[in-house]
Amino acid sequence: MGDFTGFSFGGVHSSDLGITRVSGGDRYEEKLHPEVSDRTAEVPGLDGVYYFGSEHKEKTFDISIGFDSLTEEQFRKLRTIFSTKEVKELIFDERPYKKYMAKLEGPVELSFICFDEPKKEIDTERTKGVRIVNRTTTTSSVISDVSEGLDITLSEAVYQQFFSGDGINTFEYRNSVWYLVEEEAEVVLENYGIEATITDPTVENISFKIINSSTTGVEWESITPYKIIPDEKQCIYKGEGKLTFICHYPYAKSVFKQLPEESGEWAFSSGILKASEYSEFDKYDNESGIIKIYNCGDLPANFSLYCPFLVSHSMKLKYYINENELGGQLNIGNMIAIDNETGHNDVGFLINSNNGLIQGVQSIEYTKDGVKYTTSKNFYNRYIKSGAFFKIERNINKTGADVSYFEITDMDDNIIDSGTEQVIETINGSDSVVATYSKIQIFYDYLYY
Repeated sequence: MGDFTGFSFGGVHSSDLGITRVSGGDRYEEKLHPEVSDRTAEVPGLDGVYYFGSEHKEKTFDISIGFDSLTEEQFRKLRTIFSTKEVKELIFDERPYKKYMAKLEGPVELSFICFDEPKKEIDTERTKGVRIVNRTTTTSSVISDVSEGLDITLSEAVYQQFFSGDGINTFEYRNSVWYLVEEEAEVVLENYGIEATITDPTVENISFKIINSSTTGVEWESITPYKIIPDEKQCIYKGEGKLTFICHYPYAKSVFKQLPEESGEWAFSSGILKASEYSEFDKYDNESGIIKIYNCGDLPANFSLYCPFLVSHSMKLKYYINENELGGQLNIGNMIAIDNETGHNDVGFLINSNNGLIQGVQSIEYTKDGVKYTTSKNFYNRYIKSGAFFKIERNINKTGADVSYFEITDMDDNIIDSGTEQVIETINGSDSVVATYSKIQIFYDYLYY
């Protein structure tokens, strides 16, 4: 995990607020799961209590933070961001594949000292610099995209100077990250392949090779150069604090259903499939009536299944945990689309296992980025003949008889051909198909502790 880790709250990263998540002592602490509330009842005259089950309560995160150069502007932004009463996404850097919905449980507690330093402001006349987000001690690592003829020396843990024929660019070392402080020559981003050695008193000598920032495993981020304002001072805060986030819904939901092209060391532990693997799942096959299901979360997941109103409106929905184990079944008789207040019929219905409802859908939109639907105020639960709503169990099997799947037929066991929907865009003056969907769609999240 390293000595410093970051997080984002409501889309704002801790580094943008000038704070860093730190350990309270020499170790980090984490609750592996939410607190548990037992349902029990006492019976007079009997020892003990009757146990009727348990539920998870809300989940909390106690986060220690540190800061050594917090400006007055950042201090005010910190107050604004964390004083919100709204529930927002909370994502930790070490596990960016899952998001909690959280809010601050109470006031943020800070302990600090303040002092003056020369005032800095954004230098709009200079080219943006680069920031080292991930630095390794292996040879041939990336250090920077800078001018040719580079000679790099790090003489102390505070400043790193990049010398080129045009001048000196100064970078400040803060929280294991290099930031551009002031720039006397523009950073050139086109020249790669330069080799150099850095002497760093905090680590062993490191050999670096300057290569393209898009190289796999290397993370770079552009930052804005600053300049010093002569004879002006600004107040700087140095100290530490504590944040306590509370998640009333105790589980995290997946940020991704498939791995992004650039993934970190978290990719394997997340269980999330690569795009080439995921293409086999969550898609209805009109010929077999099958939807392969993959749930890499820690918990069983609720789902929503959309189906358009077709010639046959009956449905037999079977869920198989694997080829030999039936996990659930719901049988729905012949349904008739209900008129909405606008006088238009529902175009389909949504089976929602979370609230146990079959709800009408008045419109659905297919785009290259996904499927969006709008529900109506109509409900079709009265057409349920037998069976019950169910959840999708955890199953990370990708091939063979152990794969989970839905089987969808009508009540006479005929496979339902829902048809397909194509998304067409005009590219270079001609229409092109950019996405193709089955009209039966499934939606669910991976749930994590």
